[in-house]
Formats: sequence, C-alpha cells, structure tokens
Amino acid sequence: MKKDKETQLNPSLNNMTMEEVVSFLLAENEKLRQHNLVLEEAIKMLTNKKYGKSSEKTKDVSKDQLQLQFDEVEELAQEEIEHEDELNETVKVAKKVGRKKPSQSNANLEVEEIIYPMDDLLDLGYKLIGEKTIEKYRHQPARVWIERHIYPVYEKELEDGTSDIISKYQGHQFLAKSPASSELVASIMNDKYGKALPLYRIEQAFENIGADISRQTMSNWLLKASDKYLSPIYDHMKADLITHDIIHADETRVQVLNHQDGSDNIQSTMWLYRSGHIDDNIIVYDYKSGRKQEYAESFLEGFKGYLQTDGYQVYKNIANVTQVGCLAHGRRKFTDALKTMGKKTEGAKASANILKIFSEIFTKDRKTQDLSLEDRQKYRIDHLTPLFDKLYNELNEASKKFLPKSAVGKAITYNLNQFESFKNVLLDPRLELTNNRAERAIKPFVIGRKNWLFSNTTKGAKQSSIMYSVIQSAKENGLKVEPYLTFVFDTLSELPQEEWDEETLKSLMPHGRDLPNRLFIKGKTRK
Repeated sequence: MKKDKETQLNPSLNNMTMEEVVSFLLAENEKLRQHNLVLEEAIKMLTNKKYGKSSEKTKDVSKDQLQLQFDEVEELAQEEIEHEDELNETVKVAKKVGRKKPSQSNANLEVEEIIYPMDDLLDLGYKLIGEKTIEKYRHQPARVWIERHIYPVYEKELEDGTSDIISKYQGHQFLAKSPASSELVASIMNDKYGKALPLYRIEQAFENIGADISRQTMSNWLLKASDKYLSPIYDHMKADLITHDIIHADETRVQVLNHQDGSDNIQSTMWLYRSGHIDDNIIVYDYKSGRKQEYAESFLEGFKGYLQTDGYQVYKNIANVTQVGCLAHGRRKFTDALKTMGKKTEGAKASANILKIFSEIFTKDRKTQDLSLEDRQKYRIDHLTPLFDKLYNELNEASKKFLPKSAVGKAITYNLNQFESFKNVLLDPRLELTNNRAERAIKPFVIGRKNWLFSNTTKGAKQSSIMYSVIQSAKENGLKVEPYLTFVFDTLSELPQEEWDEETLKSLMPHGRDLPNRLFIKGKTRK
C-alpha cells in the first residue's frame, strides 16, 4: 500500500526494485535537505542585513574598510558601563597627563584672547608672577537679518530736452530678482546637500530665530542658484575628470515622482564617478533615469584608462576601459556568509581560510603606502602575486565542495567571476585594492536620501546631482563649504554672464589652483 502511494507520487518508481526506490527517496531527501539549508541561510542573511550590525570587522581588517554604525552613541555609552571598573584608574591617569586645551586639539580654530588686568594692585605693592589661562569653546548662533540696499537715482535735464538718469545699481547682483543673499543660499545648500538636512528642518530652524522662509522659497533659490552658477562649473569638473586615467564608479537608486524626460521608471539611478587617490579630488554625481550600460557609456565617453568598480556587469563591457575590481566586495561576500553558518561547519572553516588570505593581501599592501610608485609596484608584484594565486587556488578547491546556491557557494562564485578584475590592481601602482573611495563618496547621498526619501521632479534630481558634486568635492579638497559657495556666487554675480569664460569657470572648480587661501580649513592644503 505504501509503495502504491509512492508510485502515484512518482510514476518512474513503477519499474524500480525496493532497493532502488529507497536509494531514490534518500537522494530526493538529500536534495530537499540541501534546499532547506539554502533557504535557512537566506533567512539568516536577510535577518542579519535588516537587524544586524553593518560591520565587517575581522582580524587585521583594512583601516579604510567602510563601517556603518548607526548605534554609535549607544555603543560608546555601553562601553563606558562595561569598563566602569577601570574608572578610578582612568581618572588618575587623566589628572597625571592633563587634558588638552581647546586650542591644542583644534589648532584650526581662531583664538580670541580676553585679558583681565588688575594694574591697580601694582600700586599696592603686588607684582605679576604669572597667569591662569582658561579656554572655552564659543559658539555664535545663526542670525538672519534684512540688509536693505538703497541706490539713489539722479536725473539731469540736458540741453536737447532729454534727461540723463544715473544710479550705481548695475543689475549684476546674485539672483537679482530674489531677496536671497549669496551667503544665505550657500548656507541652505550646505545644510541640505552637505549635512543631509531636509528642507522642513531648515525651515523650522529659521522659524526658531524669527525668520519666515518657506521650503518652497528655499527650493526655488537652490534650483536657480544651482542652474545658473554651479551648472557650468559642474560641466568643467566632468570634462576634467574624463581626462584622468583612473576613475572610481558606483551607483545607487533614487526615486523620482514626476519625470520630465520621457521616462517612467519608479526607481531611477544616481551614478557616482570620482578621481583616483593621487589625482585632483573630483567627485561627480550623474542622475539618470535607469541603470543600463548606456548611461555609464555616455558619461565615460572619451575616457581611456582604469575603471574601478564593484561587480556590476555593465562596467565590464565599456570600451577602452580596464575594469579593476574591489577586493572589499569580494571579502564582504564571505563575511556575510559567515553570519549565516555555525562556527564549526565546513562552510565556516572554508570562509575563514579564504578571509585569512584576504587579510594577508590587505596587510601586505598597507606596507607599500609610503613607498615610491616604482618601489610599490615591485613590492606588489613580488609579495601580492603569490597571495592572489593562493586565493584563486583556495576558491577553486572550495567551489567543488559547496552548493552554488548556498551562501558560501555564492561568495565563491562571485569571487571567481571577479578574480581577473581583482588581479588588475597589480597593473599599476596607483590603483587601490578597493573601491571604497567611490563608496565613501556616494554615502552622503545615501544618508540624505534617508531624510528626504525621493526627488519630486527630474529637474530637481539633476540639480541635486550638481550641488552634491560641487559640495562633496569642496569638502574633499579641504574647503570651507559655505565660504567657498559664497565666493563662487559673488564672483560670477559681479560679471555679466557673457563674460563667464572657460578660464574663470575652471578657476572656480573645487580643485582649482587659484582659490584664495582664506577659503581653506586651516591646516588643509591643496594636493
């Protein structure tokens, strides 16, 4: 009766002996068990991704590895509680060593001295034997006021019966038909695109100091200022970036509600391109309505050189480009896989062995940071090439032991598919092992997106890419963002638009060589 049920479920069992049926069912059971393991790993991975810490800490982890810790305050507070037994000892050490004064730990801040003399005591027989210095951080809250510009208009009657009218007003002011000043728009722009503050919070901050400036008004100011003053600078930044021979790239989604470019994608894409670590600091965001290869090809038209990216397939098919992979992404696949497995499983052991080789590669490469390019290349060839070979062999051996759909199997497949691009880092000593430069650069946009969630229009998304590009590049170049933006606005406002020549616009780029020293954070220098 039992066998009849089995044959009804699977007619192919009709012609099998009892032993063959048992073998068949055992094999089917093993397949189901393996499938169940894959599903369990997927659940664990998704759970960890949603609720776990976004960290890849392992022994000898690379210092530049990205770590997103949104619970930093709680972690630090908990750390203090866990170490409260050491509190007395810590206090003693602090008293012995002494705490740094604000002027010592923040050498880039201006220092204002206020002296409290008691010269009348000198007349009473006292003598000056020293001084007691106390330092305090001072802060000036935001202040908004109305500056009224009055231009008297003069008229003179001429002999021919006409009149001559003269006034100092020339009409070349910043956003001439708007009450916004250059420094106010620079502040709002930096708050939104440099500090990730949504406009409604900026609006509330203005309300708290008595200023009635609506979100709609601020939006208009930002879009007009970006379109008129920053767009031409952005175009020169993009053109300059393409002339370099090393570019890092990344991309992330952005939701646009109202498309004005004929597209209807709910999820559009913000692409990110930036220069290599020894070149000028140029960061360019590029909004597109999709994630297809044609968008990357369009931006990179004319570029020839090394393109360092993650494993996204479209980058591999771009002409005249040598794709360089990101070892951090390869390593991340195994750290993620480890979180889904028990410590004593075969998958965990294999992952640990592979991660150890990754660690050796990063450790060896860190020793080259202070070497000349020539010496760095020689060291890499001599010391990293054997490690890459060892990694490839380990991946190949592991691929024979694990199901392709398991977590460790997927990690192995990803790394083998990307391996040639990983090894391309050895082609040039200027190349980095990871694409962390691009990931760091796109992070401000991702953080901002958590606050504002979506862009209303295509035009707004495109102008956002321009403002992000200029502001994040300014920060990378050690510029004080608000003074820099104000300088750009004022410089261009003083000239008729037809006089904005190429030389002027290039000099205003965030990596421009002729920017005044006063725009740089003290202690920061140009590359």
